[in-house]
Parts: sequence; structure tokens; C-alpha cells
Amino acid sequence: MAADGVPVIDFTELQGWMRIYQERGRRVMGELSPAIAESMHHEVLEMFETEGHGKWPAFWWQRAGLPAPGSTKAKKKGKKGKLSKSNRRWQGNPKLLQDTGNLVGSMTPEWDEHIVEVYTNVPYAKYHASREPRHVIPLRDFFDIDVEAFEQDVVDMMLLRLTRPEAA
Repeated sequence: MAADGVPVIDFTELQGWMRIYQERGRRVMGELSPAIAESMHHEVLEMFETEGHGKWPAFWWQRAGLPAPGSTKAKKKGKKGKLSKSNRRWQGNPKLLQDTGNLVGSMTPEWDEHIVEVYTNVPYAKYHASREPRHVIPLRDFFDIDVEAFEQDVVDMMLLRLTRPEAA
């Protein structure tokens, strides 16, 4: 207490802690960017795995109520189940946008201190994900991730990083 009876509060220690947390806040994006990019990559791959969480339109032949291409053609010609190379991809249970693995395998996370993204260098990807009017290929936007889940994951990472004790 001061001589005039007014209480005196010393904020020196609190200011020191605030400087520590300000510095942590400045570093957090650079430190967490790789993990955030991996989280975003995971969300994009989940879109492929779940076929848009079940919202992507089915294959054209499924929508038309037809069997898979090549499945009845081989039987009609009397072949013993041997399919042409172009029809082999329809064997089993094909998954949308994953028949060759080129598109899903091209999804690449990228980051730096200021940006986190997942991209593909496959030229035909834009025809599946573009919001342009559709005429032939239905919209199957693999970048339309669950933003709330992704943001919550990022918030959890940041809080964990900011609140963990640091070594002396």
C-alpha cells in the first residue's frame, strides 16, 4: 500500500507472462502449419473415402439403373469373365473418383507461416470440383470439407500448443 493509503499492484510478473504468451502466439502458426495442413489433407481424403459423405451423385450407369460397364458384355460374348482392360476398373465395388487412384493420390498438403492448403496438379480435377454450371459431369467437390470439424481441430491444436508448459 502506498503512503497515501491507495493500494499498489505490481504487474511486473504478469507483464513477463504476457510477453511469453505474445511470443507463443506469434510462433504458433509457423509451428502448427504442418499439422494443420495434414488435418486439412485428412479432411479432403475423407471426402473421397466417404464419397462426399454419401452426397455425391452415383456413377452414370447406377443413376440410369444399368449394370456396371462391361459386366454383361463379357457374359453375352461367351467369355469366361475376362474383361477388356478398359472395363476391369468396374470390377468389385468401384468408388467415385478413385478408380485409377490418380486424383485421390495427387492430393498434396502445402503450408508456410501464412497459408495452409491442399492442392492437386491433375488437370481434370477442376471439372469435378468447379461450381460452374453442370452439363455432363456432376459436381463432386472433394474440397467441400466439413469446415466446422476442421476448424475445431485447428482450435484444439492451437489451444494445446498455447497452454502447454514450456521448458525453462
